[in-house]
Amino acid sequence: MRNSEKSETPEQSRLVRAFLKHHPQIAEAIDAASTIISRVKFPINSFQDLVDAMGGAETTLQFGRRSFTLAELESRVPSYYFPIANENDLVAKIGDLSTGVPSVKAPVPVLIPATASLPSVPPPTMSLEEIHAGRGVAARGVPAMGGIKRS
Repeated sequence: MRNSEKSETPEQSRLVRAFLKHHPQIAEAIDAASTIISRVKFPINSFQDLVDAMGGAETTLQFGRRSFTLAELESRVPSYYFPIANENDLVAKIGDLSTGVPSVKAPVPVLIPATASLPSVPPPTMSLEEIHAGRGVAARGVPAMGGIKRS
């Protein structure tokens, strides 16, 4: 039996309560995930699928000690986050987004728009040897400390 499949011990419950008390953003992330999970079916293939499942662009979510409409969040969620395959994928992506959402304490909350999209072609697959050979490192030798070549 894996650790995640075991039932929670009283000590773990106490630690979870302590984390939630001292890190309210965790409770907000759990609430946001619970709200989304209760309304969607996986996979979520696009942001529009999320909006439709949640009841429209004006639906609000509490996140980062603020309330956001889905319309406000759309430019903050990168297109490459989709599809969201399952609950675990959703939790990971909410965790990733939570690092960029300012708290209410910030004087002027600024969300950075997500502008990157998934590349249309996969990255090249090269071995470390091919990379070094292409750069000529293998032919020139490996520099030692301070950039002085070893003899």
